[in-house]
Amino acid sequence: MDQRQLLHGNNGMKRSRRTLKDVTMSLKVLSHWNTLMEDTNDWPHYDVDPQMVNRRGIYKDLYRCTTPWADYQFRPNFAIAMVVAPELFDPAKALGCLKLADEVLRGPTGMRTLDPKDLAYRPNYINSDDSDDFAVAKGRNYHQGPEWLWCTGFFLRAFLKFDLPIRTDTAGRVETLQQLHSRLYHHRRMIEESPWAGLVELTNQDGGISNYWLY
Repeated sequence: MDQRQLLHGNNGMKRSRRTLKDVTMSLKVLSHWNTLMEDTNDWPHYDVDPQMVNRRGIYKDLYRCTTPWADYQFRPNFAIAMVVAPELFDPAKALGCLKLADEVLRGPTGMRTLDPKDLAYRPNYINSDDSDDFAVAKGRNYHQGPEWLWCTGFFLRAFLKFDLPIRTDTAGRVETLQQLHSRLYHHRRMIEESPWAGLVELTNQDGGISNYWLY
């Protein structure tokens, strides 16, 4: 039983039905929606426009956005779904996407909020920017490349969830844990060296400290 079913079964979600404002029929109960989602076999029926594809092997976190190209941007949000509902993912494809994220999105401490290959990538968050550059002025690029640390936690949990099961012996499982441990090196250093003994919310490109945190 997954986390969603546990919430439903323990009355964590007090109402199992919701009625859409402009739709007369009620949504089916959560448990049935869960079954329907599992039966989609890793969501193969998503519409794909080959002309919009920027990078292969990713999971889309938007569907039919008002700006169509945004559907094809590679961001770290997919790892949250992998942690909460791993049964919705094909294990091999999930691990492939996680390895791609490890190469493309993972910074020293945070996860890049946008693929560096994307034309909208703006990795340096400067809240005081008062320029006429619409893409970055007043910190508008908050979600367009700066590296968010909380996303790293979900990424590492997802990696553990999908990598550990394919390990067939103790040495393999130890390697998985060592890989996770090595990816936490810069977090340990930040905690040790920070005057607040903690982690920042986000960093700029390649772990650079944003002026957002320079009080």
